[in-house]
Amino acid sequence: MGIICILLAAVLFGSNPSVENFLLSSGLTSDLIAFAVVAVSGLLALIAGILRKESFRLTRPQLIAVVLTGLIGRGMTEVCLIQAYTMVPAGVATMVHFFFPTIVCAASALLFHEKLTWYKAAAVILAVCGLYGIADGQTGGSITGVLFAGITSFTFAFYYLMTERSSLKDLPPMAMIFYVHLFGAVTCAAPLIARGRSLAGIGGGQWILLIISGTMCFAAFILLNKGIPLVGGGTAAFINMLEPITSLMLSVILFKSRLSAMTAVGCFLIVGALFVSALETRGSNGNLSSQAEILRQ
Repeated sequence: MGIICILLAAVLFGSNPSVENFLLSSGLTSDLIAFAVVAVSGLLALIAGILRKESFRLTRPQLIAVVLTGLIGRGMTEVCLIQAYTMVPAGVATMVHFFFPTIVCAASALLFHEKLTWYKAAAVILAVCGLYGIADGQTGGSITGVLFAGITSFTFAFYYLMTERSSLKDLPPMAMIFYVHLFGAVTCAAPLIARGRSLAGIGGGQWILLIISGTMCFAAFILLNKGIPLVGGGTAAFINMLEPITSLMLSVILFKSRLSAMTAVGCFLIVGALFVSALETRGSNGNLSSQAEILRQ
C-alpha cells in the first residue's frame, strides 16, 4: 500500500509541471505561481481538516517541526527550484534536485543508524546514472543555478526525514499538510514582497489552472505523507523518482519535446532503481500491524 501511495504521488508531482507550463505561457511569473499553488494546497487542507473534524492543536515539539518543515522543506524547496530552472537547463536542475534520495539514505544511516543495504546502494547507482541520462548530457547555465538546485536536494531530503522521524507523523493528516503549507507560503511570499508583486490581476482562467495545480499538489502530499511512514523515507524517496519520468513523458506528449536515446536509457535506469527499492520493501520484515494502524488513521 505504501508503494502505491508514493507511486501515485510521484505521478501527480510529475504531472504538475505541465499545468505550470501553461500558466507560465499565459504570462504569470514563476514566483506568483509558486506562492499561489502552495497557498491553494494549504487552504484545501484546512477545509478538509475542518470537514473531517480534525484537531489543529499543536504541542511545542510539533509547532517547531511544522515551522521548520514548512519554511525549509516546502517553501525553500519551491523557491530555490524555481530559481534554478531560470538559470540552468531543466535537465540539469532536475538531475541535481533528485540527488535528495541519496541524501535521505545517507542521513538515515549517519544520523539514525539505519542500515545501508545493498538494495539501497544499487538504487543509488542506478538513480544517479538514470538522472544523468534524463539530463541528456546537458551542460551550461550558471554555477549559482546549480547551487540553487543543490540546495533543493537537501531541503526536500529534510522534508522526507521530518515526515518520517519527527513529531509530524503524530499529527492528523490534514492538519499536518495545512501547517506545512502555511509556513511554506511564508517562504514563497518573500520573493513576491521583495519584487513588489501581488496576486492582483490574475485572470479567471489562470485561477482555474492555479486551483488545479494546487489540488494536484494537495492530493500528492496526502499520498506522500501516507506512504513515507509505511515504506521509510529512503525507499519512498527513490520510488518518488517516477516524478521526472512522468514530467518528461507529458512534455513529449503535450509540448512535443525531444526524447533522445540517452534520455530513454536514463528513464530505464530510474525504473530499475524504483524496482530495486520496491524489492527491498517487499522483502523487509516490518511490523505489519503498525502499518495497518497507520492506514486506519
